[in-house]
Amino acid sequence: MAGRLALIAIAAFASVAGAGCSSTTTAAGHGQHLAKSAPVHLGAPVSPTGPLPDKARASHSGSPVSPREQGSANPAPWPERRLLRRGVAERIASQVIDPAMNSVYVLAATGNAPAGGPWMLRRIDLRTGSQRRGPSFRVSDITMAAGYLWIYGIPSASSSPVIWQIDPATMTRVRSIRLAPLPPRFPGPGPAITAGPADSVWIGSNRSLLRLDTGTGKQRARVIRDSVAGAWLTAVPGGVWASFRTGMLGLTVHLSQNGLRMIRPPGPGIALRPANGIFHWPMYETAVYGGGALWLANQLGILACLDPRTGRVVASERVPQSQLILELTVDQARRTIIVGDGRGLAMITPPGRCWR
Repeated sequence: MAGRLALIAIAAFASVAGAGCSSTTTAAGHGQHLAKSAPVHLGAPVSPTGPLPDKARASHSGSPVSPREQGSANPAPWPERRLLRRGVAERIASQVIDPAMNSVYVLAATGNAPAGGPWMLRRIDLRTGSQRRGPSFRVSDITMAAGYLWIYGIPSASSSPVIWQIDPATMTRVRSIRLAPLPPRFPGPGPAITAGPADSVWIGSNRSLLRLDTGTGKQRARVIRDSVAGAWLTAVPGGVWASFRTGMLGLTVHLSQNGLRMIRPPGPGIALRPANGIFHWPMYETAVYGGGALWLANQLGILACLDPRTGRVVASERVPQSQLILELTVDQARRTIIVGDGRGLAMITPPGRCWR
């Protein structure tokens, strides 16, 4: 497995070394690729200054988790404030949250066949619920890296992935980037984009890894090695956390920067344990690094902050199945996390011990 992850892990380490503690979101990696965009119908916004709604958090929903892995046997609920309520169609659209702009960027289908696009970019203000429309695209995935939005994918009837660089303030196109064609019957996934050092991004596709200057669009480096497919990676100081599916189940493991060796916990034996915890789980897990912590949420309803170097669970809570978290974004300035769940977007205040 280390060989398969080596190429994109190089980019992950370079990102942390060059960009400091910038968060890398894999929130959408597990959930949003399973359901594509549909037309957006905004629900009513909830005032961020309003009172906290009642929240029925479950301390023992789903399968049990051992106190050692979970952090405590009965984790207390973390305070939550609802930011935006959304309909089903909007919740499955490809999207990214930007705490600095108090906005969520949604890439939603506008045609009668949602799976075929086209997809329109919209910015929704988390304070008011107002929205602004942007351009349309022939691809349906979106992420944020190095201060820009990146819209990417493989257009219909094409074998060449395409990437658009977008100014998040104006929602205008900066430039397009066309990658080398993929081989016939390529199983996927498509391109991967993450922040790099000194105003650059790393772009991985098939067996190649490019580093591009975000100001000029010029290529700074190119590496061709092993496939970048197989896992969603979250770079942390000294290593990288890798989450990957093994069928209906999945694993999250910690790899050292030195040789990509497995670090305990969880270690090589995690696959032999029941799939009822943070590191061995059913269906999906989403991860992000920020504020000095690794944040994880999964199908079991576990939401936790971990020491990114040791894997120790610092604090955790459980959410009911109706509020499973598919997206995680860290707002270090406010010491909060913004999550996307079954009801919309919410701001959660984790315990102070999570932050470094």
